[in-house]
Amino acid sequence: TTRGEVMVRVSMHKQGSELLFAVHDTGIGIASEKQSEIFFPFHQVGKVAGGTGLGLPISQRLCEAMGGHLSVESSLGVGSCFSFTLPLKISTRALVPQQQHADHQLIDTGGRAISVMVVDDNQINRHVLAGMLRASGIAIVEAVHGQDALDKLRAQPLPLVLMDVRMPVMDGFTATQAIKADPQLRDTIVVAVSASVFPDVVERMREQGCDDFLSKPVRIGELLAMVAKYLQLPLRSSIATAPVQHPATAQLPAPLLRSLRSAIAVGDIEAMRVALQPLYQTLHQSGPELVAWVKALEQKLDHFDIDAVRDLLAATKAGL
Repeated sequence: TTRGEVMVRVSMHKQGSELLFAVHDTGIGIASEKQSEIFFPFHQVGKVAGGTGLGLPISQRLCEAMGGHLSVESSLGVGSCFSFTLPLKISTRALVPQQQHADHQLIDTGGRAISVMVVDDNQINRHVLAGMLRASGIAIVEAVHGQDALDKLRAQPLPLVLMDVRMPVMDGFTATQAIKADPQLRDTIVVAVSASVFPDVVERMREQGCDDFLSKPVRIGELLAMVAKYLQLPLRSSIATAPVQHPATAQLPAPLLRSLRSAIAVGDIEAMRVALQPLYQTLHQSGPELVAWVKALEQKLDHFDIDAVRDLLAATKAGL
């Protein structure tokens, strides 16, 4: 739709025993006789901009697996409302502050400079994987498709590549085959990263020479364990500490602080990284308090700890 809105609402349902999630839109709507078909696998109704027809069937099964139900109400030319319920169980335990129990695994590089490559045509996917690894001090070389990865590897060989499967220009199958066929690159570890966990996809990647497989969405524990395994590096445990207290002298320009707070309000970590770029250029001229603040913020961003980032920004004065 070129106008209108999408609204998400969450509310109590059935005297507090369920949560009701509803997504309303003012789009083109779905004819009543077609509404049952949209939950069929690999089936799409009307004009679509992409996709495979699996989103709704998977969502429906996930809801049912959690004891809920997914339904739709729609009218042609008016819009649609997809809603689902989930059982609400009240916790009998008090929440423990995160800093007292959170345990993060990190790869112990021993202070060595180590780089790996992340190949994905989706920028957000690349940055998520990069953030998971940078917290361990591992540098990231990004590539947007298979050919880009090949070109960069031939210029700078790397020990490990996290390879998306479906990409334009050159897909992961072809790129992996080319890497393993190149005498200078054949020892490169290639780990396929894909949402397609069907056995035929996994088997095809292995046939092309892929060393292992990670399914999307990638879990940080699985990623770190696999990278540590193939780089022959140990994992170490890092207990998350309480938020760093920063003196009033650790001040930021007011426009920058507003940009950071706006970005974190919607959980946009990438926008925060972009907003911080100008600050890095002058950081060498700043006092130790601001340098420490920036390092603390980077650590929270790398761990995708949005609550801790909010706390850090809330305690920071604007000025400078």
